[in-house]
Amino acid sequence: MKKSADISKFNLRLRKEVEERMGAHVNTPKDFVRLHDMVFSELHVGISISTLKRYWGYVSAPAHYQPNLFTLNTLTHFVGYRDWEAFIAGDKKKATPGKTERRKKMEAALSRIESQMTRLGEEVAMLHRLLHEDE
Repeated sequence: MKKSADISKFNLRLRKEVEERMGAHVNTPKDFVRLHDMVFSELHVGISISTLKRYWGYVSAPAHYQPNLFTLNTLTHFVGYRDWEAFIAGDKKKATPGKTERRKKMEAALSRIESQMTRLGEEVAMLHRLLHEDE
């Protein structure tokens, strides 16, 4: 088990990496909404805005506040790690493809299917025209 001082160091590093990933500091209500939206958009997982505010110290939290593992895993995944444990170990190269990668693959497949459907629709329209020409 990591000591409290070590955990604080990792939390500071995680907040810094999240901000680097966002390209901005997180210190206004709008920033927390933006972070929430980015995480949800990329990972399809939601962390409440109030949890993000507590984690960044924007709102008061009980002494020795530590977010739950779901929150830590989600934020570490957002910055490219498999999970909180991989983040602590500094093991970024073992990050698994996130939903972002799956989403890209799904969007590509959907695009191919839509193209095929468009071509089929054009063929159906052409066949209808040919059928009606004979009448």
